[in-house]
Amino acid sequence: DHYVFAHPLYHELFYKQAGVRLSALHERAARYFEAQAADPETIARHWLAAGQLTQALDYCLRLGEQALRQGAFAAAAQWLHQVEALDSGTAGKPARFYRLLGELNRFTDHQQKAQAAYRQCLHLAVADRSEQARAWLGLGVLAQQSEALHCLQQGHTLAQQLQDSELLRQACLQLGIHLAEARSYDEGQSWFNQALDYCEPESVARAEVLEVMGYEAIKAGQTQMAEQHLLQAKGIFDCHQQLQGLASVYNRLGACCFYQQELVRARHYFSESRKYCWQTGDQLRLAQVSHNLGLLAEALRDYPEAESLFRENLERGIRLSDVRIQGFAWNQLGSVWLKLRRLDAAREALEQAAGLLELATDQRGMAYLRLNLGLLALLEGDPELAQTQLEAARPSLEALRDIMGQDLLAMRLGHVAWLRGDLEAAAGLYGDCLTTRRVLDQKQQDGLERVHHALGLVALARADQATAEQQLKLAEVLFEQRREISHYAISCHNLMRLYQQGGNLEQALQYKQKRDVLIGIDRHGISAELINAAGLVPILD
Repeated sequence: DHYVFAHPLYHELFYKQAGVRLSALHERAARYFEAQAADPETIARHWLAAGQLTQALDYCLRLGEQALRQGAFAAAAQWLHQVEALDSGTAGKPARFYRLLGELNRFTDHQQKAQAAYRQCLHLAVADRSEQARAWLGLGVLAQQSEALHCLQQGHTLAQQLQDSELLRQACLQLGIHLAEARSYDEGQSWFNQALDYCEPESVARAEVLEVMGYEAIKAGQTQMAEQHLLQAKGIFDCHQQLQGLASVYNRLGACCFYQQELVRARHYFSESRKYCWQTGDQLRLAQVSHNLGLLAEALRDYPEAESLFRENLERGIRLSDVRIQGFAWNQLGSVWLKLRRLDAAREALEQAAGLLELATDQRGMAYLRLNLGLLALLEGDPELAQTQLEAARPSLEALRDIMGQDLLAMRLGHVAWLRGDLEAAAGLYGDCLTTRRVLDQKQQDGLERVHHALGLVALARADQATAEQQLKLAEVLFEQRREISHYAISCHNLMRLYQQGGNLEQALQYKQKRDVLIGIDRHGISAELINAAGLVPILD
């Protein structure tokens, strides 16, 4: 008897029967919890334990999609990996899996993997027009401009055939984004309005469309319109206590106020966004908000705070293995050190950024890196290298229709012309910056003081005293409002030179005294170089 019960075959039989009974218990539990409409994750765990692969697959995909909608990309990845683990016991992964994999890779900036997944979805979804439509829309977001419109129109056509209002909302929204960025905001507007028509009043979906409209309006320089859309979206997200939506819309509102130079409001909105990011655990959006807070600190000349925020983002990017976040952090650290005239440290940071952003294949990031490399060359007195770096940024900025990026490019190319002594070219490029301002609304004030200052220097170099005084005075008022001490000191220095040339020594003395006071309170010591400056001093950064 002892032999019978101790035999390994008996043990195997016992465990097999116990396993069958346990699986049956898990299946009963899964069906019970389904009837009770319980948490889908609980149901999924029971189907997995029961070995019922078809039901387990359905719930894993459902949970993966839910996690993607919530921005919980790590959780989404876990559920999709679970689907891959189940694959050996099924007929193969369904089209829906590849579509969700495409979305996960798109949201986490793995564009080539995303495109491959969407194309596999299209290959498998021969009879599923809903999945086809979603895959076409995903491809449209990622494709080059020439192909993007075709993909989005394919998705829109399928959505119309299905008469699926949710799909139609997504298709109209993506068509609006594409046309707003590829052509103009006005061309995207009609599609945005159609997307709103497919939303219930005061629904989260409506708030999401309004938020996108606000973001696209910011990029088009229409900050007043953007603020209206974003405040409407915020109100709806507030009513639903939709924390992900609030985190995103507060970030957009902060950007809107930043461009309007309402920096106190910008800090408030960014801080609110950061609070909601911590609550939701959304590390990718937290990286975006921390980046924006760093830009705000940099604009306020609080360089220690800016450096701290960008270093924090660098560490976050390393933890997340996200080369894009790391690349942006190094680029902005380089920008801070350029403003502090720590040129060797800036060069090393920009070299680090170059390698990472190239790996991330981030077109906008590489363009802004080129702008910083151009500034580095300007500060080192090498206008030829500066022009090479700046011109390399032009194609991407034009392709992205990045108005403010193109404005900064024109400004720095103007500095190149100034350093070469080509006043005609400098005047034309600085004038382009004013032309840019005419397509922006009146509240879009970011960088305007530098444009007036540069035009004033050109006029002064041409001995046009009246125009020089007008432009430099306009710049002075804005510098005083911004409290940018080092730039304000440079402005006073050049006004001193203006009045010296015009023979108004009393005014020249007043500006010299004001300049010296500002030099004394410049905690970064950047403006101390003005003491020995013999002529006019441009503001290169």
